[in-house]
Amino acid sequence: TSLPDICDWIKRVYLHRNHSGHTPVQRRFLRSYVAQRAFSKLRLNIAKLYYWRAKKIDELKTSLPKDAKEAEERVLQLNKRQKLLLTEADFAFRQAYALCPVSAETVHEYIIFLLSNGKTAESQSILNTSLHLDDSDDVLSKACRQQLLLQARTHYTLGSLTNARAIVKIGRENFPRFTAYDPGLADRVVFDRLLSSGKYRESFKHISRGIPAKTMNQKINWNSLIAYAGVLTGHLEAKPNDQMLQALSAQVFRLLPAIAAIQLQNGVIPRQTYAQLRGRFLIAESKLRRQLTEQTPDRPDAWYELGITLNHLQKTNEALDCLRKAWEFSGKTNTPRSIVDIRELIRTTNSLNNLREMPEFKTIIQKP
Repeated sequence: TSLPDICDWIKRVYLHRNHSGHTPVQRRFLRSYVAQRAFSKLRLNIAKLYYWRAKKIDELKTSLPKDAKEAEERVLQLNKRQKLLLTEADFAFRQAYALCPVSAETVHEYIIFLLSNGKTAESQSILNTSLHLDDSDDVLSKACRQQLLLQARTHYTLGSLTNARAIVKIGRENFPRFTAYDPGLADRVVFDRLLSSGKYRESFKHISRGIPAKTMNQKINWNSLIAYAGVLTGHLEAKPNDQMLQALSAQVFRLLPAIAAIQLQNGVIPRQTYAQLRGRFLIAESKLRRQLTEQTPDRPDAWYELGITLNHLQKTNEALDCLRKAWEFSGKTNTPRSIVDIRELIRTTNSLNNLREMPEFKTIIQKP
């Protein structure tokens, strides 16, 4: 049974009290809140188990065979298994919801599942149905609102702008002054709006307001800065040919790790926090650098910057491939010239010291 059919049935049975087509035993069940809650809880636990197993597959994808072909086949197998588990989880969630649509726990957990998987339309259907079953149920209302706020923040941080905007829209339609409950989310919405309208100077000022003038000893709200990087990444994917956006993103992705390094040196943040921040910003920068190499595949400086970023992410083989292309393109006379000598940078930069003793790197710099 599809979710829209379930929602229609719930409205007919619980709102309009139309029990036609049900047997006496089924009607007795529909009048027993205790029975509904108990059966819903049991089915909900099964759904959560399926979902837990599906999420665990993401961890398996981090330990793949070294052989590229075997790794690709392994990923396909894991994706197929994950899809099956998510399908079963969705089916179990739907059953749990149908068994007790007024259970705050069931509705809350199902909304988490739907929003985490980008199913915003289904989330809207559940909210439109359950929130009108009992207007006095503050527990359900607050749980749904908090989950919408959390998921909107998360999707903005991940750069999933379409999902984030859809969740904010759902929240505003169901809860008055929705973003006022969460200043952090309201800040992300404002930043997203600035970038959408092409106000890049104002966008940089918006980021700068989150960085104190004396960054060495003052604490910084890094969650907001991480979210800005995520929103920028989402806009880069949506507007891949916007050079002003690319310039802003490159500046931000280099500035934030530098500030984190200063705070590490001054003992404001621990080394573990710095490593996490640096990793996040490097991943964001690598997406930008890949985009630039796709747009200008014959520019040696674009391949060099991507190689440096991938090397910092400890993706050695990919970094070597990029450096090899940067070296080759810099030696051609018909390719765009860079302001600096790319080959000299590859020979001397400290950012590549970890590669210098590798035979593959020595082969690169020995090429004419």
